[in-house]
Amino acid sequence: MYALFGTIGTQPPTLELPNLGKPPSPDSISEVDRKQAENDGRFIAIGYPQLIDWLKDCRRECQADRVNTFLNEFIDYIQKQFVGIEMAEMQEVVNIALERRETLEAALEIANTRDQIHSVLLDQLQQELNDRADALGWTLEWVIPQHRCIKFWHPQAGLYFVIFEFSTQRHSGFSYSICKNNTTLPDLPDVRKCLNQNIFHTDGKTRWYHWYRNFSAPYDDWSINTQPWLDIQSGAMAEMIMEKTQAIYTALGDANLLGQLSGNAAPPQNPPAP
Repeated sequence: MYALFGTIGTQPPTLELPNLGKPPSPDSISEVDRKQAENDGRFIAIGYPQLIDWLKDCRRECQADRVNTFLNEFIDYIQKQFVGIEMAEMQEVVNIALERRETLEAALEIANTRDQIHSVLLDQLQQELNDRADALGWTLEWVIPQHRCIKFWHPQAGLYFVIFEFSTQRHSGFSYSICKNNTTLPDLPDVRKCLNQNIFHTDGKTRWYHWYRNFSAPYDDWSINTQPWLDIQSGAMAEMIMEKTQAIYTALGDANLLGQLSGNAAPPQNPPAP
């Protein structure tokens, strides 16, 4: 796979998605033009995992549900076709459900209660996070509708907060980040540098999100993975979310950077849907 920036003669920019392991087609770019583009810094060979990361970043910036739906479907397609994420386990469940009338009937009844089960589990997660946040003196804000966003406000950080959120209402595109209370606030390069060094190095940054990280499978998309819901039931999800939030605030506290997140904050604003 390669991306070509700029133009060659009158040709527009090119992005080709060839089969894995094969060079770019000579019909799309000649060897001479490819070498020239490489020398000019306009030719970049990328892999499918990198493409998926880029699509997730696009999804985070997007505010249109239709485009988000397309990006989710495109990501799912690439993962299944090229990155080796198999659907064998899901197919096995389908086969078992179709074996007999009784198993099919039971499967359909369970499917009909799926949203209710998810709602009960999310209520459990909210209560557990509330209890843990209260014990630490933090404020938790559970943003409705559709449980898309969880905010943690540290008492020493009134202008910025840690946020866990989904990019869509179907509980996909899960990520966490440091978010501004409003877009007029300045960027904090020292905070970003600290988190890159101590938590996870990421180039993720938007006008709202000062530093963010996308979750990988199976936690990136709760709509097709059962593990996140099992983790909520066991309490492991609340533990993981609190650990990641605590790690961020501890790293900033140890570096004496919590003060940069404080001040007289304006009334909280919800960031636009990615």
